[in-house]
Amino acid sequence: MVPLVILPVEREFLALIEEAETLPVLLRSLAGQGKPDMMDGDDLPEATLRRLEAWAVPEYRGALRLIRHADVAFAAEVLVRALVEFYAQVAWIHEGPTGDSRSQATRAACLELGIASEANEALTKKLSGWGTADPRVHEAAIQRLTDIQAIHAATGCRCSGQKWQVQPILKQADAGGIQWPYGLWVISSAAAHQLLPGRVEVDLGDGTSDFLSIAHYAWRAALLEYVMRAFGLAGVRILDMINPAHAETLRVWIERFVTDQRMVDASHEKFDHVAMEQMNVVRAGLHERAGQPPSG
Repeated sequence: MVPLVILPVEREFLALIEEAETLPVLLRSLAGQGKPDMMDGDDLPEATLRRLEAWAVPEYRGALRLIRHADVAFAAEVLVRALVEFYAQVAWIHEGPTGDSRSQATRAACLELGIASEANEALTKKLSGWGTADPRVHEAAIQRLTDIQAIHAATGCRCSGQKWQVQPILKQADAGGIQWPYGLWVISSAAAHQLLPGRVEVDLGDGTSDFLSIAHYAWRAALLEYVMRAFGLAGVRILDMINPAHAETLRVWIERFVTDQRMVDASHEKFDHVAMEQMNVVRAGLHERAGQPPSG
C-alpha cells in the first residue's frame, strides 16, 4: 500500500487557509469592541448587517473548505458569487446609489422590506406548486413582513423595498474605480450558470485534452484571495458603519494576508513547481524502498 504523503508545500498552503478561517471571528470581535453584548433586534443598520453577515460566514467558510482540497476547489467559484453579492448588499446600505439621500438605517429598512417581500412572494407564488408548506412558516413570513412594513413606514421612505438585484451598485463601484467586485460577479456568475467547463479541461500535450478537475496552487490561491476580499472588504464597510474606529484594523489585516509571501508564491506558480519537485523526491523514495529504479 502506498502511504499517504502530505507535501511540505501543501502544509504551507493549508496553514494559509487556517489563518483565513480566523477572519469572521476577527470581524465579530472588532464589531463588538466597546459595545454591549446584545443589540436591539430593530437597531438599523446594525441588525440588518448582522443578519447579512450571519449568512455570509458559512458561505465564506464553505469556500475555504473547498479550496482546501484541489479536487473540489473549482466549486468555490460559485460561492465567490454569493460573497460578492454579500459585499454588494453591504455596499448598498453603506453608500447607496449615486444621489441617494436616505440614511444608512433607512436603506437597511428598505433592504429588510425587500427580503421580507421576496420571502412572501416565494411562498405564495413561486413555490406554490411544490405542495402545501408548513402553515407556521407562512404565518411567520407574514408576521415578519408586517413588522418590517411598520419599521420601514416609520422611516418615511415610500419605496417598495430593495430587492436582491446587485448589478447597479456593482456597476456604480466599477465606474468609480473599484472594478474587482463587478468583474468577480460576472465571472463567478458564469461559473454558477455552467458556462466555464474549460476551467477543468487539461491539455494532455498530445493533441488531446481531458477533464481532470484538479486545481493548481496558483488557481487555489486566486480563489482564496477572491473569497478573502469579498468577505473581508464587506466586513470593512460593516465596521465603518457600526464601529468605525476598527475598520482600518481589518483592512490592514486583509492586505497583510493577501500580500503574504506564501500567497505571492502560490499565486505566481512557485508552489506548483515546488510541489512537482517534492513529489519527485517522494516517488524516488518510494521506488528506493521498493527496490525499484525511479520511473520516468
